[in-house]
Amino acid sequence: MPKGSVITSGPRRLIVGRLLGVGGLSRVYAAYYDELDSPEVAVKSSVVGEWSDEGTVACRASLLWEGEVLSELTHPGIVHLFSFGLAKEGLAREFPFLIMELLNGESLAKRSLEAGGLRAEAAVSFVLAIGDILRYLHYEAQRTPGDLKTENIFIMPDGTLKIFDLAASVRIGGHSTCSGEFFGLGTRILWGSPPYTAPEQEDKAAVITGAADVYALALVLGQLMAPGYYGRGNEHLVRAHPVAPDLPENVQLVIDLMTTRNPAERVERETALRRVSALR
Repeated sequence: MPKGSVITSGPRRLIVGRLLGVGGLSRVYAAYYDELDSPEVAVKSSVVGEWSDEGTVACRASLLWEGEVLSELTHPGIVHLFSFGLAKEGLAREFPFLIMELLNGESLAKRSLEAGGLRAEAAVSFVLAIGDILRYLHYEAQRTPGDLKTENIFIMPDGTLKIFDLAASVRIGGHSTCSGEFFGLGTRILWGSPPYTAPEQEDKAAVITGAADVYALALVLGQLMAPGYYGRGNEHLVRAHPVAPDLPENVQLVIDLMTTRNPAERVERETALRRVSALR
């Protein structure tokens, strides 16, 4: 979607501006409405034309699914969705788009990487703030974000956090989006980001609960304190990424309790947050 493209959303016209980021299935642009004093927003669209037919179906389905998910959520710690739908540019096929608030700040991944790892107190504070957002998602929305990682959490200028990219979100008690069948595809496609993806998320028959987010949250803690940390049991990832720093033993012990392969043996969210809080 080139700069200057126009998206019509109801009676309003949205002018696409600079490219902000590129993901596996989508791109995010800054944009503004063709109106006086219009604030910038973010537009997320699929990478139409860069995939096989099946890949294009996956792009469309995942973005429209994310729009449905975000339209149900109202929490200051989750990116706000203004609208979503299908647009058409010229004679090309229709492509899905999401219009969201433009996030100013930086990702947790960028903050920790540039600092060479955060001190325990700062990392714990961020994890506890994420825990507050998860309480809303688990209790009120009955959802798991599905792809919780430092790259998908933004630090706003006032220090608050916002989670974005919920294309892999599922209902608590539902089945994982790791299976292509979830989007009507015949093949298996992994939705999520190793090493944050809990083992049960890779099993299309498994019932997904908040335990999957406890697993991901443990890896967030490890990555915040030691960028390049991939957790015990992920040696194949360590070989692919040779920088795999160790953590203090008390931190590693908490992470081990949060990342058992069997979700039934994993500490539940509130116990995990109490143990994380004690690390300060």
